[in-house]
Amino acid sequence: MRLELGNQMRMEQKMLLAPKMIQSMEILQLPAMELMQRIDAELSKNPVLEAEYADPDAPEADNSDQVPDKNYDERDLVVDNTDGVDDFNRLDSLDEGFKDAVNQTGPIRETRNVNQDEDPKYEALQNTADTHISLYEYLVRQWSVTTEDEKLLEAGFAILEQIDNKGYFTGSLDELRGYENEPLERKTCEKALEMIQQLEPAGVGARDIPECLKIQIDNQEEPRRFETARRILTECYELLLANRRADIAKKLGKAPEEIADAIKQLGRFNIAPGDKFSQGPNLAIRPDIIVEKNEDGVYEPRLADTSLPDLYINSYYSRMASDKTVDGKTKNYLKRNINSANWLIEAIMQRKQTLMKVATAVVNRQQEFFEKGIMHLKPLTMVSIAEEIEMHVSTVSRAVAEKYVQCNRGVIPLHDFFSTAQKQADGSSQSTDSIKAVIKEIIDNEDKSKPLGDEKIMKKLEQKGIKIARRTIVKYRQQMNIPTAKMRKLY
Repeated sequence: MRLELGNQMRMEQKMLLAPKMIQSMEILQLPAMELMQRIDAELSKNPVLEAEYADPDAPEADNSDQVPDKNYDERDLVVDNTDGVDDFNRLDSLDEGFKDAVNQTGPIRETRNVNQDEDPKYEALQNTADTHISLYEYLVRQWSVTTEDEKLLEAGFAILEQIDNKGYFTGSLDELRGYENEPLERKTCEKALEMIQQLEPAGVGARDIPECLKIQIDNQEEPRRFETARRILTECYELLLANRRADIAKKLGKAPEEIADAIKQLGRFNIAPGDKFSQGPNLAIRPDIIVEKNEDGVYEPRLADTSLPDLYINSYYSRMASDKTVDGKTKNYLKRNINSANWLIEAIMQRKQTLMKVATAVVNRQQEFFEKGIMHLKPLTMVSIAEEIEMHVSTVSRAVAEKYVQCNRGVIPLHDFFSTAQKQADGSSQSTDSIKAVIKEIIDNEDKSKPLGDEKIMKKLEQKGIKIARRTIVKYRQQMNIPTAKMRKLY
């Protein structure tokens, strides 16, 4: 085989993203709180970048003619020889998909009746910093101060290693091993598991759902009030899963009303006590946009960016970068940081402009929603907004991602204002979200002793001028996690 070297010419088109463009894309995608963190990070590492924060307690005044004094005295400059991280490596994380910030908390339950002044476990928890920890770490901290019996401690730690993220013990007591991989005595493991089931969160260490709920019943101040609920779990669990309440009442010899009350009691407990530890810490939501009605009765958006500082370049370092007496190494370092600061300032300004354009277009399209509610939400796509404001749809998508709107309807993800259209028989279109809201309203107002089937829901929708297929109703109902009529029936 003969190998040769040669030159070839060819024409091709490539899209190359400069670091400036990458940073602009990143800044646009950041929600308000993360943008503030990004600014703080830049301020801490870039010596030429300065910030001026507005005083929230100061009275509003017209400062348009006043320019803050941005001339600073000379400060020590430490020249960093590193070139920084390659900006293009950040592209991989830009298009990973946008996540809705939805944190859900578990159901509220009654607390256990303990003597908090004498309980060492309680004291240990009180002295624990309020930071996000895993369920395993949380249980280990409690178990470590629960008993001084070495054999029980060893068995307990072996059990804790086999508790899943929901809080259930998934192992076998007969197969547990100690510190040196030796088999542990069954009675010791049973006792350790029984003690672990008394730890927080209530219900942890259970082997199935009935046991989890029974543990929580036992933790109540008056467990006897839940006797019927306990019997349902022990004697009629399969009937409960099938919602056969009449059969449960017959088997237990109880009135249907008493069975209904007992099932409501069970509904207040948590079948996954460990879930709150896997969700991560609850993050505060700061709206990026505020929508208010103006004097003419029209809803208008404005940016909620009063907490963001005004950024500018330190004038001393700016002059120093162009001073001929300064050595080249220092000048290059200053110019690199000045460019970085200018890129950030421009990216934030562009973010404001883009976000305002998108918000204005969305609010103009959804005036009826702000005035009348969710049932008047109009079909809206990002493509149509992109065409209206003459931007690429990916730019609109980044502007919408993880942004929140504060309005008279609450704090709402900006993404929720976009909804696909459902074609009606007369050729008109209606938002799928508004149709779902109508379906939910119909089900909420139904007679729970005679819940409506999907066919009857379809007829009620037709009475409201909404004509969709039964299978579409089934799909929307399932998306809203609404069970069938049989499972919704109350006796």
